[in-house]
Amino acid sequence: MQPNQSRAQEIRTQHGVFDNDELPMLQLKMSYPTIPGEDPNVQLTGTKVLIDANGGTGAKVLIKITQTRVDGNGDALADVDYEFYGAAAKDADLGSAANAKDFVDLINANGPDNILARIAHAPQDATVNSDAFDDQGVSADLWIPADGQWVDCLHHTAAYVDANSDQVMWMRLGLPEIQDMGFIRLLGISGNSTGVTNGIVTLYRDEPGLAERVLIQPTTLAAAQTDYLDLDTDKGHSLQTPLILEVRSDDLSAADFLIRYQTGEI
Repeated sequence: MQPNQSRAQEIRTQHGVFDNDELPMLQLKMSYPTIPGEDPNVQLTGTKVLIDANGGTGAKVLIKITQTRVDGNGDALADVDYEFYGAAAKDADLGSAANAKDFVDLINANGPDNILARIAHAPQDATVNSDAFDDQGVSADLWIPADGQWVDCLHHTAAYVDANSDQVMWMRLGLPEIQDMGFIRLLGISGNSTGVTNGIVTLYRDEPGLAERVLIQPTTLAAAQTDYLDLDTDKGHSLQTPLILEVRSDDLSAADFLIRYQTGEI
């Protein structure tokens, strides 16, 4: 196959709005298969998640996953809680996580049976040693459905500060079905922002522990609607996912961005 040719011509868009909880760091899902030998007197009835921005050790973010149960007569049994919190360092025994990838690993390894966590919109090394997150499930339970649908959680607020001491918006780009695998053809990046002092837009591949591979050179952030990249389909950039679009500034308070890309074998 020649460069810049694709067998699949489906063009997709990904839209992210920074100021209204549309860009979660994590996603969770559950399944409830019948388990051979399971105790019929203990039946799982649901799984819910609570995000408490300062409920963890050191007043950092807490993720609390609770499973509700009944006995064989349908009477309620004691809930089972699983707690994970942000901290300066990862400690599996204590449930502490230093970054987004730590939360994923801890929940998948030590959370309820049949739960699955993955990163939504953040680089793997995004710090969670912070209280700059939206509370969720505090006044209304955030239930994880039993049909295998992903539930968004861990939305960071505009007060969140990244490793560069900036306010930041991230959009993670990958094939929806397999998320962090495969190739895409990047066609366009556009958006507008509020708070652009010293701000930049950049795109890089999420490879923690390695030198950051910048794929689109950092571009000065603009307040007005701006096309940062606009390519015809035959000139799109072939890139391996996962990709991180990063919009950051020392006073970023809102952003609205659209990424246009093409899927398929490239």
